[in-house]
Amino acid sequence: MATLSCRFMERKLYPGVDFIKPPSLSIWNHKKIALGKFYLKNIAVSGMNASVFRDNLRFGLLDSGFVVSKVKEKEPAGGGVRSDDPPKKKEAEKDIKDRLEINPLSIAAICGEYGSDLYINGYIVETKTGDLLDEKVSVMVNLFVYRSDGKLAVYMRYIGSESMDSNEMNAEIGLRFAQRLRTLVGQKPAAKKR
Repeated sequence: MATLSCRFMERKLYPGVDFIKPPSLSIWNHKKIALGKFYLKNIAVSGMNASVFRDNLRFGLLDSGFVVSKVKEKEPAGGGVRSDDPPKKKEAEKDIKDRLEINPLSIAAICGEYGSDLYINGYIVETKTGDLLDEKVSVMVNLFVYRSDGKLAVYMRYIGSESMDSNEMNAEIGLRFAQRLRTLVGQKPAAKKR
């Protein structure tokens, strides 16, 4: 994954979803999206949350006027991690890191295969602390938006305190991301100063 220097980033905060994007990389008027897989970075929470979030994000993107194709995930060499056989924590973290760090040529190939302008993937972290009577939940959803040339164009993040187990919250977060992306895509790039 490309390393981003915050000196050259435009950072915006919105209720619920904030984002960072390099001013030089425009995604204006991009409407076709290849939607990659979302991963959970903690094993204690149901893997269904990431899958349901991906579906909710897809719904929100379609509702916002995007053309969305779900990317079919290819199994990694060696069969990958089976959902019914929970991996050890270090193995799971390495697997997620490997899947999120997609090289630009792979992104270009995926966008070409699906006829898309953008490729999106990400991950969800949900932690629960306290006891049964006083449980505290912390959720972070990270979304990476790449252009078809493989460059990371926008990094988006949501941080909240409601569980992704809630279908309502899961759907609301997906909709917030879609609306924010719709705003970004609708912004014309600033004219270059001479």
